[in-house]
Amino acid sequence: GMRTKGKHRWHVFKNKIAAGGGCTSVPDSMSIEARALADMLAASPLQKDLGYLRRETGLQGVAPLPDRVRASNILTSGKESTRIVLLSTLEGVSEKAILYIHGTGCLVAGNPEAEAGFAAEVARRAGVKEVYCVAYRLLPENCLRDAVTDCVEAYKYIITIAGHVPDNVLIIGVSSGAMLALLTLTRLRDMGMSMPAGAALISPVIGLEVMWTPPRPFHEWPSCQNNKLKDAAMPNTFTMWVQGQIFSNTDNLMTLREGLSSAVGLPPLFITTGSYECNLDGVKELASKCDTAGLKVLFREYRFMQHSFQVYFRLCQESDSALRDLVLWSRSTLQLTNIPQRTPAISSSTCSCS
Repeated sequence: GMRTKGKHRWHVFKNKIAAGGGCTSVPDSMSIEARALADMLAASPLQKDLGYLRRETGLQGVAPLPDRVRASNILTSGKESTRIVLLSTLEGVSEKAILYIHGTGCLVAGNPEAEAGFAAEVARRAGVKEVYCVAYRLLPENCLRDAVTDCVEAYKYIITIAGHVPDNVLIIGVSSGAMLALLTLTRLRDMGMSMPAGAALISPVIGLEVMWTPPRPFHEWPSCQNNKLKDAAMPNTFTMWVQGQIFSNTDNLMTLREGLSSAVGLPPLFITTGSYECNLDGVKELASKCDTAGLKVLFREYRFMQHSFQVYFRLCQESDSALRDLVLWSRSTLQLTNIPQRTPAISSSTCSCS
């Protein structure tokens, strides 16, 4: 099975805290832990190399699995069988489920194992028993349409094979996974399928330029310029490189435009971003467009936070606080407020799929 590097990252992080942080691009009002997190991310910049990305994102994990969580592999039975990592929290409500769509690789790298600890912790705290983490096909050797198809197949598996009612299912996507979650919702709508209870889009990224008419190039956004020295988790130059890898294929660009042309008919959304994200302007525009379409949208912008900071909930208080917001929204959307909320888990276990 795949083992995470949760312990190693925690060791590096503790050394940063012992040194008192030291990142000069963040304000003093941030916690020492958040400053140390910014330092840690800046010290390991993303490389514009596909092979490197896949080696790194295939190994790293920002959090180990909580105690009493079991991981297993399953396959869908579609034309192109899709691997799903099923996380069972053992203590949650069996009727409820989450479809989790990972980021950690901007569509060109990554796998479910890298974010399994975060996904499991959301479910555990919310009181949800099962999390289905989809291993969608990666770009550029596959098309964006293929990745969306894999996510749709995973949702269909949850409904038709696992037997969950759509109103008892949430979709959660992080980073590029949040963009895939949105494209999955519009595909489900266009197919006439029943919508899930809601979807959480955590720091959506990749292709938000099409929110504007005509499209507004990413490098022209004020947030791209203002935050280029602040967002070590998703630097503007790396974003532009990834988008060049993806959208040199005109079919991928067409899939994006078709999927984001209208938000009408989508379920309630929880959209979050950090004020230090290079993609901040695009996420705000997305939230505004969804609100204008008449959707029930809860939007949160967290001050001084970088891209996808919630996944580092074990490392700083700001991330854990934002995770609590996500859990509260999930519990409300799935009508789990009468179930006792779980306290944060501290665990050193690793993700290993049987």
